Amino acid sequence: MFIKSILGLLLVVWVLTLPFILWYKIARKFEQIAIAKGYPDVHAFAMCFWLGIIGHLYVIALPNANLDNRVVQHQKEVLDALQNLKPEKTTNNQIDECDE
Repeated sequence: MFIKSILGLLLVVWVLTLPFILWYKIARKFEQIAIAKGYPDVHAFAMCFWLGIIGHLYVIALPNANLDNRVVQHQKEVLDALQNLKPEKTTNNQIDECDE
């Protein structure tokens, strides 16, 4: 009888803690997703753990900041390449030839 009551108590404790363990792991996964998107300081874990689906939707809606940084970096590279191009010196003869 004593063993049955201990096993029953352990089962109840396990059933009550399992959802929190799963919720914790899901919140940690969404925190990793937010960090991978380029937002390490948005407190994604706390929002996902305490707010539930609202926090998950928030992380899903975050734009990819890393992509934005790559686009800006590419634009800077293109501008630098354009600025490094040296225009050819034209003479009046070359301009006159183009008009004809």
